[in-house]
Amino acid sequence: MSYNELYEHKKSDTVKWMLTLIAFIVVGVLLAGILAGWFDKKEDAPAAVTEQTTVMDGGMSVTPTSATGVRLMMAQAAAEVSPLAETSCTIKATIEPASARQNANWSLAWANGSSAWANGKTVTDYVTITPTEEGSLTATLACVKPFSEQVILTVSAMGNADKTATCTVDYQQRLNINSLKLGGATLSTTSCGFKAQVDETHTMEIDYSYSEGTIPYLGKSESDYDEFICAGIAFTDEFMAAYNRANGSGDDLTKRMKRANLTSSAAHTREIEFTDGAYGNTVFYQLLDGYLTDEVIAAMRSAIAEVGEENVFKVGIFKTDNAISASYVECDTWYKLGLDLNTVYMATENITVDQSGVVF
Repeated sequence: MSYNELYEHKKSDTVKWMLTLIAFIVVGVLLAGILAGWFDKKEDAPAAVTEQTTVMDGGMSVTPTSATGVRLMMAQAAAEVSPLAETSCTIKATIEPASARQNANWSLAWANGSSAWANGKTVTDYVTITPTEEGSLTATLACVKPFSEQVILTVSAMGNADKTATCTVDYQQRLNINSLKLGGATLSTTSCGFKAQVDETHTMEIDYSYSEGTIPYLGKSESDYDEFICAGIAFTDEFMAAYNRANGSGDDLTKRMKRANLTSSAAHTREIEFTDGAYGNTVFYQLLDGYLTDEVIAAMRSAIAEVGEENVFKVGIFKTDNAISASYVECDTWYKLGLDLNTVYMATENITVDQSGVVF
């Protein structure tokens, strides 16, 4: 082997060793980073988790407030609950670490048991908590009836009673409608007690009360405006379908609503205009999106003849912060309202006779 060949061979071996050494260093750095990241993750694991407030149907709302080693999550109740329950949800507790004893105790208490409302009342007569089984991390929270003092739900770890999680349980007031009148007649959900008349203004009046609750029925909307109780008048689905069939090439009716604020007046009354015109957003202008033309009235008369005078309108009550919008709101309860067919015609503009005089 010549000197040059020996030199090149040694040079090649040196390069290989250097590359191998670099590779070991890179692998070592990566392993160190992974291990450091794993330990950092273990050390940074949060001890407390607070979930977002969830408002359940029926007025009950649940808000986790604190957690030390145990955290809570909520979902719609899947298990059977008492038939007396107004609403319910499933509460799941998580105990950390996973190697700890996975059992929990559940309890309920008034936030202020000595308050004027809660004093002398048993919390479980209003709210119940039922574990899936003894010591289970899953339980069903049920509201039996409305309550006006906040409830505190506490879950504690059986392996260490100092580790707990709590959440508040509230009840938002419900609106109880005692009566709803239009034109002095009481409206019903089962039968038509009043038929409105075209070109008339009828007064709507509501009598209502609130249920028990820790949260007022009326509050602030998502837009941060004050909410109020609103009546919404809409055409029935049957009337709209019949109208659209009779209207030929005219514009179809779509779901719209004439709104009326019923809380801004001290007597909870509001005048509702069934007149033809845009002033004051009258019922017909709002629902028909225009004036009562000959074509519109012809289609209305045909639709009323098909579905009946007592099946033209429906009235729903809801809370909102906007009485100007014509946006339709689907209400849980609808009151029946009719329209007198004898008033559905165009105003007389003139009258003629085919003879100027008669001589006998």
